[in-house]
Amino acid sequence: MSRQVTTTQLWESIRTAGLASADECRKWAKGVTEALGKSVSADPEMLVGALVKFGYLTPYQGKALLEDPTQPLTLEGIRIEKSLEDRL
Repeated sequence: MSRQVTTTQLWESIRTAGLASADECRKWAKGVTEALGKSVSADPEMLVGALVKFGYLTPYQGKALLEDPTQPLTLEGIRIEKSLEDRL
């Protein structure tokens, strides 16, 4: 079950996790809003779904951002795209 995060917190988590710069976040937000409307951009779960659909995030990253925005999603500059548990 996902924790309640706001879209503002979600964008901040994407930036602080090193998944995108502030400028990239603005571009992604604009693209999502133009393609799918403001209602998608205002709902964190729908927004994550759109970011995954457009290939900006992996499903793992999207789920992690909704469940625990403090979870590390990069390691020494390398994006973590899947859980190692998926490989076991």
